[in-house]
Amino acid sequence: LLNAIGKMIIRCTIVTKNEDRRIPHAHHLVKREGNTESDTPYEIEVSEENDYIASFQGMGIIHTAKKHIKDELIKKMRAEKLEEIRRKDHRRTTLTVREDTAIRMEAEAAQKWMDLNSVALCFQAFIRNEHGVMEPKSAPVYSNPINNLKSALTGELKICRIDKYASTCAGNEEVFLLVEKVGKKNIKIKFFELDDKDNEIWCDYGKFSELDVHHQYAIVFRTPPYKDRDITEPKVVYIQLERPTDGDCSEPMQFTYKPISNLMQRKRPRMSYSDSVDLSGMIDSTTVTTTTSMVNHTFAGYKPQPVTQTSSSERSAELRKLLEEKCDSEEMRNCLMNLDFEEYVDLVVEAQMGTTGYLATDGPSSSYHHLLAAKAPARVAPVEGPNFAYNVLKQAVQSLKNQERLDNSIMKMLKERTSYGDTPLHSAIRHGQRDIVKHILTLIAGYPELAELINSESAS
Repeated sequence: LLNAIGKMIIRCTIVTKNEDRRIPHAHHLVKREGNTESDTPYEIEVSEENDYIASFQGMGIIHTAKKHIKDELIKKMRAEKLEEIRRKDHRRTTLTVREDTAIRMEAEAAQKWMDLNSVALCFQAFIRNEHGVMEPKSAPVYSNPINNLKSALTGELKICRIDKYASTCAGNEEVFLLVEKVGKKNIKIKFFELDDKDNEIWCDYGKFSELDVHHQYAIVFRTPPYKDRDITEPKVVYIQLERPTDGDCSEPMQFTYKPISNLMQRKRPRMSYSDSVDLSGMIDSTTVTTTTSMVNHTFAGYKPQPVTQTSSSERSAELRKLLEEKCDSEEMRNCLMNLDFEEYVDLVVEAQMGTTGYLATDGPSSSYHHLLAAKAPARVAPVEGPNFAYNVLKQAVQSLKNQERLDNSIMKMLKERTSYGDTPLHSAIRHGQRDIVKHILTLIAGYPELAELINSESAS
């Protein structure tokens, strides 16, 4: 205390943090004296002997329940008003009805705006007059706001742990953050970058929703993209928690943005060791979409009779009857009504063998006629290369002729894959064998069990 003369009393009380509305707070300021605690105003006498210095120790703040706020405010406001009146008339010991009513109304209004998670301390010098009434001798001095550290609204923001300290400059990577108690509606995760003079030159915020805040102690968010996605070396930025209501922030932590790998920026070129060509150069997406849609539409709800040892004329008559009822595509109808697998396979062989008499393969060289020589029911594993789809189709048709229904062996044939991950359908498309593609799709469309082959993916 400065410029004091004689003995003075320094009083410490608890008040609201609002600078424009300083009134007694509903919480209790208690002081420990031995083994007891008291919530009366904390007063210390100062003089020249202690250089007018007051030291307040053993203080604590006791939270008042919300339902008791009004009563506590009325009690404190009455004591403050009565002391103010007695400075003018020391004989007054009670308040008038009008004064008491005004206090009640003020307390009722104050409980609606009072912040229960933040308070301030008020220090003021007094002297005691001849009537024992405290008279102020200095203006009140207020402390900085004191926040409830257990509250998510005012508690200290702190990042306890983070599961990763780096991300690509493209952002959108999932990060798990463990924090001290936060409010899911009142928290942000800020990323920012500083220059050499500690000036902020960039900032952005992590992306998450209220559902990503787990019990106020963990946040799962996605990193924002860095301002430059073409960086060639790592960039160090900072990450911190931010509370929008009061602007409070946690201590920042370092976070690194790394360049996007070249392997992530471009597709890996497919290495081929055969005479096959890339699918994109053989058949465009419009053709594939049109063919698949046509087959699905044509054979929806249609399952042909089991393939048996019947003549070509009998099969054609049966197909003609079914197609008249189910097929509305003239092109597909004309194709299927004249379909003869045995004759078609022989024509394909002649067309693809050319003048060499053999089909090119990715694996060991082998005579095509040698592969077809075995007519026994035992299945021969198809050789990879341009003739892979043909071999599978041939074996599937032969198996269908020898049994009454579709079994697992035929499904397994059509799911065969080459060393490059191609199914028979993919292989036929890759090598431009459009007729084989058409008949494989026809076979698949006739059996719902094979429908999954339409959507299967090749390795490329």
